[in-house]
Amino acid sequence: SPDGGAPAPAPSVRALPATSVRGIISGQSLFDASSILKELLDNALDAGPSAITVRLTNGGLDGLEVRDDGTGIAPADLPLACLPHHTSKGEGGGTG
Repeated sequence: SPDGGAPAPAPSVRALPATSVRGIISGQSLFDASSILKELLDNALDAGPSAITVRLTNGGLDGLEVRDDGTGIAPADLPLACLPHHTSKGEGGGTG
């Protein structure tokens, strides 16, 4: 954490409200490597890391990797983490 204490626990993963899902479906698309990179960096920053590493292969066309040393996802949340329209972000369920 920024103050040198123990890192805050990662928020648990939960389903987004239907109104948020509709807004995301109608307005959020990832079109190119830069928009994908921005989303991955937003996610990495949410984990509260002290370091983030970005690796692009062929300008992101052949590969794009973002690594951080943040708190990550709690093991109990892994089954929900990749389900559509689930998030660990704040109550608003925003995208960044």
